[in-house]
Amino acid sequence: MLPLEPTINTSHLSGITGQIGPNPEDFIVHEIPKFSPLEQGPLYFVQMWKRQWPTPKMIRTIAKTANVNQREVGYAGMKDKYAITTQWISLPGKAKSPEKWQLPEGMRVLKVARASGKLRTGQLLGNQFEIRLINLDSDSQKKAEIIAEYINKNGIINSFGQQRFGHKAQNLKEALQWLEDPALMRLSRFKRKLYASVVQSEIFNQYCLFRAKEIGFEVQPGDVLRLAGTKSVFTVEDSEEDVKTAQKRIAARDVSLTGPIWGKKSIRAKKMPGLQEIKAATQVLGDPLKIKNAGNVALGARRDIFIEPKITIHSEQNSLLLSFALPPGSFATQVIREFTRTPWLSPARSS
Repeated sequence: MLPLEPTINTSHLSGITGQIGPNPEDFIVHEIPKFSPLEQGPLYFVQMWKRQWPTPKMIRTIAKTANVNQREVGYAGMKDKYAITTQWISLPGKAKSPEKWQLPEGMRVLKVARASGKLRTGQLLGNQFEIRLINLDSDSQKKAEIIAEYINKNGIINSFGQQRFGHKAQNLKEALQWLEDPALMRLSRFKRKLYASVVQSEIFNQYCLFRAKEIGFEVQPGDVLRLAGTKSVFTVEDSEEDVKTAQKRIAARDVSLTGPIWGKKSIRAKKMPGLQEIKAATQVLGDPLKIKNAGNVALGARRDIFIEPKITIHSEQNSLLLSFALPPGSFATQVIREFTRTPWLSPARSS
């Protein structure tokens, strides 16, 4: 089974030719920290710069040079390998001082501060992207500006990108196999988390597709909304007044419409949105046993259905530089597909 292609929100507009450039400098990511660095604290809080280093390998390398166990190194999220990225990490106070680290080429310390606690996954405000598109036609900039204007006004669906599903969707195939009986397959902690997240991602993507085609994105009784700036969620009640009030609050950016991140502690929608969630899970997982297993192997959560990247475009030497920020867990490649219309599961970058 291959993952279904997410919606192109700007399909009514003309796309552009082009791809993301092949060099690390064509894909730059700056992590936006949730916590301000401290002058004092029991832990090191270090901002790293890296070029073509995946986050797990960076963590192992730093743990070794800092003389700590890699489990003691905290980080907020994974960063792209074929890119230039900056991100914060935390280390225990017993670690060798960052000024004394022996780091390989492509990695360096930018800032050293202190922190009060270990940095955990998801503890970031988001990521700032600078992505260069090349191989453009003469009218690409004009078309790109029209697309950016539409996205800046309306936002786009917060679909998971193809990287989540692995090369030729192999991660999804393996995850569905695993869910037939999770107890029989001995997997590393990393693989268990990966497979659970892959299944969650496909259920969310399919929920958004079903919703777009069948009931739309106006607030419905039974919808689960998230309070802006928090993880707190609530369910919309049945009354017409409650639905109207919720829609006004969405327009005011006070709350956000959410979809399911399938798991045992995920708050499920009710009424028609709830039926759509069950339909998406059934479409992905097929039989009741897999649905039950998928609900037990991960905690689950809610995910905002829409994001608002606020894109700016600059023309530079026969290329376009797109700059925008995304919340944690959102995929820059999905934003870029709104412009380039890169075929689903095809490489997004020029070779």
